[in-house]
Amino acid sequence: MKKRFMTALLTGAMAASMVMPAMAAPGDLGVGAVPVSDGTEVWAGIVIDEANMDAKIKVEVPTLFAFVVKGTTDAANTAGIADGDLYLPNVKVHVTTPSSEGNAVYELQTVSDVTEAGELPFTNYSTYNDSGIRKGLPVTINGNIKNEGNAASRKFWTHTASSGISNAETDFKHYNVSLAGKKFDTPASNGGLQMTDVLPLAAPDLNLGGTGANLDTVTKYATIGETTYAKFDVSVGGQKGQYKQVEESAKIGTIVWTIGAEIEDASGNVDTAPNEDYLEDVQP
Repeated sequence: MKKRFMTALLTGAMAASMVMPAMAAPGDLGVGAVPVSDGTEVWAGIVIDEANMDAKIKVEVPTLFAFVVKGTTDAANTAGIADGDLYLPNVKVHVTTPSSEGNAVYELQTVSDVTEAGELPFTNYSTYNDSGIRKGLPVTINGNIKNEGNAASRKFWTHTASSGISNAETDFKHYNVSLAGKKFDTPASNGGLQMTDVLPLAAPDLNLGGTGANLDTVTKYATIGETTYAKFDVSVGGQKGQYKQVEESAKIGTIVWTIGAEIEDASGNVDTAPNEDYLEDVQP
């Protein structure tokens, strides 16, 4: 049977650093607290003889995605926001002299390394044990964006499905993020919008430099991970004339990345819930 290991981590849409690690294994699944709006959830599940696989999951993901809209002081401009009206990825506005002090001065900043094609890296270090041999483990990744806080705390930006992006005035400051062409459009069971499909990340090659030379024998992760580059994009709604004020960049949302991996288990077929009843303690 196939078993999927998944872990989630919280990354800021506008955070300070470039990458953060996500690590999980059957013995250390606690990556960190992922806050939810209505409290801390408690979950439990069961797997069979998992220790023999010893899956070690570690993925580095970008913790920063920033974009800037190029607006106009012409309030009569009713054109929509086109690709040429956006600076991305990872471009921020910094106001050096506010208008209250005279003539306003601001600058554009690029705050992380990206490829010339505007792609950001996802690096997979994951491995698993296959009959005593450590192998690289391919994984998949999906992202979920929630509109946490309130409108004011998000500076009135709202992530919405791409179908809600138009040049209507009511779509002002509405945006939709996509990764490798996969839009964050699918409603998630726990709220927010997730990617329409997962992004596959190839397994690291543990034999770089010789047989097993790319394996950290202590952590059991690959020393050099396998990097997949994916393009971030964004669609922005509203009319260009509505974007008439210079605004310093601020954090407007977060992305929870869910990392999953499947391993073929040779231990035989076993019953699985929920297609079978959950176990209960039945006293004689």
